[in-house]
Amino acid sequence: MNALDLRTALLAPTAGFRRDDTVTIAGNAVVVLEPSAGDWRFAADKAREWLGLPEDADQAAINEAAKGDAGKGLDAALVVRVLCDPSGSRVFEDSDAETIRVQWGPEFARAVSRSLRLATLDSAMPVTDAKNVSPETQAASS
Repeated sequence: MNALDLRTALLAPTAGFRRDDTVTIAGNAVVVLEPSAGDWRFAADKAREWLGLPEDADQAAINEAAKGDAGKGLDAALVVRVLCDPSGSRVFEDSDAETIRVQWGPEFARAVSRSLRLATLDSAMPVTDAKNVSPETQAASS
């Protein structure tokens, strides 16, 4: 790989995020990405909107309200941000979140679970676990 190819690869919008191997959803190959800060913000904003919460509702209030929604509010908004085609282009637009929420199914739930694992947020204490990861371990798991 020459320097120009390497530069192009490293400047891609998804270059700084962990990705899962290609998985199949509805018979199509997709790549699951680790969510970005913007993805989390989008998911929280959509969840507040869908769950009828005020804009200043914190994450704990969103999580509590989402229990009655089977988590679809937060997860449907997140899944549209973390699925890409094998070339790295997003599969969904943000506006697709409404449709995904209505058509929510186990394959989407599994994709969100994969994304959370990539972000190391599937543990009981994700913040503590993240603090305990050495740079060498992080580099090896990327």
